[in-house]
Amino acid sequence: MHLRCILVCKPGSFASALKPQLSLSVLTQEELVRLVFSEIDEHYVQAQRVLSAVNSNQQSQQEGEEEDTGEQAEGGGLQDKPADAVAMVIHYESIARNKRLLLSYIAQRVERLKNVRWQHRELPESVAEACSPQELEFYRKYDQLLTKHMSKHEGIGHDLTLDILPPDDNFVAVRVVRDAGMQLFSSGPLGLHEGACLRLPADEAQPFLISGVLKLDNRKEFI
Repeated sequence: MHLRCILVCKPGSFASALKPQLSLSVLTQEELVRLVFSEIDEHYVQAQRVLSAVNSNQQSQQEGEEEDTGEQAEGGGLQDKPADAVAMVIHYESIARNKRLLLSYIAQRVERLKNVRWQHRELPESVAEACSPQELEFYRKYDQLLTKHMSKHEGIGHDLTLDILPPDDNFVAVRVVRDAGMQLFSSGPLGLHEGACLRLPADEAQPFLISGVLKLDNRKEFI
């Protein structure tokens, strides 16, 4: 279907379709975003054509009346052409609506990416596959900024992604669900081998819980 026909039948239909696509589990709608930009451009072109036609008619009308009366004529603009005035309003309101929806779509996905960083150390593969190159670049830079802000040498020296409320116990029972090899803890080096049940300091276990290496274990069987 020709784009102009779509604009007449369903103004803003492409931008409206972006709203159900906010979940990061859904592949970024690059083609849909491109169509929204095309729709915005088409509205602008149509609005300029209406305005040019009105200005041309106004100029012709004024020149004709000047020849007849010898006085400069007034009027002939949009105020005398309600249909053209309404068309201009529709085109510009459609442009504004599409921009709002597009910006909302981008902002919501960016906000979800930021939330993922606060909940995970690494971007889950299922999320990364659904992101555009620009979104992946944003996540990479946001991760660098947050890591730098929390670092001991360049930042505040505190991991802000840890639980806000203090734990009931300084130690937690955990089970290794993904092998991570030897890791250094305050008590010394310890191997995180899949299936092992451990008792670790809560603050030191938290990063591994977030990354999915460890899982809280209520069986309390330790080595």
